[in-house]
Amino acid sequence: MKYYVARNGQATGPFTTEELVNMDIKPDTLVWNDTMTEWKAASDIQELRQKLSLVPPLPEESSTHICPNTYLAQAILCTIFCCLPFGIVAIVKASAVTSRFDLGDYAGAEEMSRSAKNWVTAAFWTGVGLAILYLLYFSAVFLTVSPHMKY
Repeated sequence: MKYYVARNGQATGPFTTEELVNMDIKPDTLVWNDTMTEWKAASDIQELRQKLSLVPPLPEESSTHICPNTYLAQAILCTIFCCLPFGIVAIVKASAVTSRFDLGDYAGAEEMSRSAKNWVTAAFWTGVGLAILYLLYFSAVFLTVSPHMKY
């Protein structure tokens, strides 16, 4: 099989696959032969990819990974309104998410994100539970004291 190669906007060739091995063919170099309806990148043609060991370029590293949720805002709110000790741990875990992501430790960033979410959840429900206990206690106190109060 013989291929034409696009160089500087001009078709050159035809070349055999053996001749293409000696040429500077990149994965995105456009090639064509008489069995094809349009020009294609060399890496899109199985025969050339195998013989020339062409590998298409990988996408940018930063575009393949997305920083996981830090839960920092939720951690701060839970620290202020719900449960101080659990909230502080949640803030520490949440701030570690971005640090690990920036260092390229994507698995560590995911783990810190899950941990921060768990601590935020624990702080929230602890705060809700304490608020319910607080309301029950003062309701009971009010109900036992109010019949004895003189108006």
